[in-house]
Amino acid sequence: MHTPKDKVIRIYLGVRDKWTKYTRFALWFKIMVVIPTVLRLMLFNFYVQIPVDLRPRIDVSTLPTLESFVLSGYSLQTWPRNILPDNFFLYILDFIAAFVYLIHFAFAWIFALFLYIYHRNRKTPQGHPVVEPWTFLLTMGILNILAVATQISWPTAPPWYVQLYGEDQEANYDITGDEAGLSRVDNLLQVSLFQKLYGQSPIVFGSFPSLHAAWPIVITIFSPSFRFVKVVGGIYTATVWWAAMYLNHHFFVDLLGGAIFTAFAYVISTQSIAYLERRWRHKIYSKGYLKWTVLNAGQVITKEKEDEDEDEDEVELVIKIPDLCPDVEECWTPSKQRRTVTLQKEH
Repeated sequence: MHTPKDKVIRIYLGVRDKWTKYTRFALWFKIMVVIPTVLRLMLFNFYVQIPVDLRPRIDVSTLPTLESFVLSGYSLQTWPRNILPDNFFLYILDFIAAFVYLIHFAFAWIFALFLYIYHRNRKTPQGHPVVEPWTFLLTMGILNILAVATQISWPTAPPWYVQLYGEDQEANYDITGDEAGLSRVDNLLQVSLFQKLYGQSPIVFGSFPSLHAAWPIVITIFSPSFRFVKVVGGIYTATVWWAAMYLNHHFFVDLLGGAIFTAFAYVISTQSIAYLERRWRHKIYSKGYLKWTVLNAGQVITKEKEDEDEDEDEVELVIKIPDLCPDVEECWTPSKQRRTVTLQKEH
């Protein structure tokens, strides 16, 4: 006969039964993964606080020279607008380029949420949670902080500046950002969306490397491994690359730089997490709750003892977890805490 307290204990153990030892990652691991992203946001937003006289000289000529060398003197800027007369087709291209450029800011983080939901209930053959969402965040964090650090330490003029002022005009930090080809969309819609968006950017001279080129690559790499999804990811990446040059925001070498930075960040993040899994496997995954299955995996051993006065019986419930409790009398969890419940039942 079970007392009400006994039933409460069984209900409690049943609730805990749905949790396993490896259902989630430890908090320190999650913090470590998001630290690069937090540092990048801090660096990006507080860059304006750096005194102008302490900032490096803006490089105006290196990228155009390197672009001419890589493309053998040919230019992909504003293509195909540079070879076609002004017509309705070009207006369609303007809107396509503006659309992929606009969603760039939010799409990566929407994808991160999708990735988390997609892998939330998935497990590895070893029963561990899937690490891809966290690898994606670490890759993005490392990529972004490396890119912003490069843009701050080596400020480079974008193609719209070279077009407006030339390679011989020395740039200064008083110049505000320019929406370049996006101004055509603002004019057509009679709004100042892109003008405000790029006019308030804290890093105006950050042409190299292009994060517009890098983020779609990361998204495509971590997208589900279906042929259709990968093809769509490749088309999206190619469209953003084309838009970056069509709108005169980046040189082709900026896009190549974004791809190189992406490869570097991906290798660093995957290797780092692989090392942590090998070295700290027992600490990466949250200790969580042991899988206490009262009906299946565990056994409830009930011992009744009569005390000397024979006034009451002492009922001791000891939870025995297979392979973890060699002794029925003592059941120890990894935290070295004995799980023993003593109930008093009136005689």
